[in-house]
Amino acid sequence: MQLANVPARRLALVALWATLVCETSAPALASGEASTTVVPLPVGAQVASLAIGAGAVWVANARAGTVSRIDPELNEVVATIRVAEPSPTCDRCGAAVAACGDGVWVAMDAAGAVVIRIDPATNDVAQTVEVGVLPSALAVGEGGALWLTATLENTVIRVDPRVVGAVSRTAVHSPQGIIAGQEAIWVTARNLGSKGQLVRIDPRTNVVLATIPVGLDPGALAVSDADVWVANEADHTLSRIDAHTNTVAATIPVVHQPVGAVTGDDAVWIASRGSPLLSQPSVSRVDPSTNTVVEMRTFADVAPVSLVAGEGSLWVASRNPDVVMRIGPVPLLAKAPADGPMTSVAIWLGAALVAAAGVRLRKATRRQVQQSQRNCQMLGALLEMRRRSSYSRAAGGAGQDLLTIATTPPANH
Repeated sequence: MQLANVPARRLALVALWATLVCETSAPALASGEASTTVVPLPVGAQVASLAIGAGAVWVANARAGTVSRIDPELNEVVATIRVAEPSPTCDRCGAAVAACGDGVWVAMDAAGAVVIRIDPATNDVAQTVEVGVLPSALAVGEGGALWLTATLENTVIRVDPRVVGAVSRTAVHSPQGIIAGQEAIWVTARNLGSKGQLVRIDPRTNVVLATIPVGLDPGALAVSDADVWVANEADHTLSRIDAHTNTVAATIPVVHQPVGAVTGDDAVWIASRGSPLLSQPSVSRVDPSTNTVVEMRTFADVAPVSLVAGEGSLWVASRNPDVVMRIGPVPLLAKAPADGPMTSVAIWLGAALVAAAGVRLRKATRRQVQQSQRNCQMLGALLEMRRRSSYSRAAGGAGQDLLTIATTPPANH
């Protein structure tokens, strides 16, 4: 394609289209059109945590000592990976799972003071890393670093799985949930009988940068472009924290016992257990522009424990019975591939088109200005001729003819 032969306005429109293609996601269906699909898990599995990655949904089953792999295309369990011995009588056993890149990481009380990596290509255990504590929650940060909360030890652990013994600690009282985002590690911390805190940690130095008061018994959390969202289980609220100022921007009432939070396209989704006689288990949508709940979907005979978003849907892990509920489609944020070839080509194409359009527009504008200047000069000369003339009919007609000819725009060739 020869850009020099393309009209400037058309180039500008094509450049705008290319830019929009690079920066926006496909049209999203309204959440009101979403349906619910239930994926059953083995009886007694005691689902504890969810993660999405490598084209699958991963479910950590604390009592069974397994990780279930759900295929989003089939909506069924396609693999079960054992990572620990089963504990059929353990009612309070915990488990956490996180997925990033080519690895799925799981921590489980039944497995001990280790984190375990599953290879999604083979569904086998590929690595076991000693961490020295029983992890409560798990996140993957920049560079593949693992971040763990150890509630019993009042500490946050950073582990480099590529280096043996590369474990560092940051003291945090009763840490609960953990997430990476906004160039920080965010941890919810509880204080018995009083309001909890959101702790911000610098991932490069492991130093606590800020401690922000939130609600009672904070747990799950999510990160958006400019905010961190904290689900406070005991006072049934959602705290919105401005990540730039480390201050609470809003406190939003939600359904009783919120246990999961994720961000979507202009939405924050909350999974709540509900309360007997007061509210049902539900998933709610919060509008960030108004800080209010604008939509709710309730369920019967379930007990949500975890919420994740991906593959165009929300995924809710629930106990009694052990199931994973898929709610979708819902509008979710599109994630651009990291350094992908299409991204590079699109950005290059958009830049080239914008540059070419700019050159064409500048040239066209310069020609129009020069033509206008010539017209003004001719018009001035003609007016001066009319002023000096004897205003005879013949002279006036000639002058009018000349004026009309001079001010008529030249035809485009």
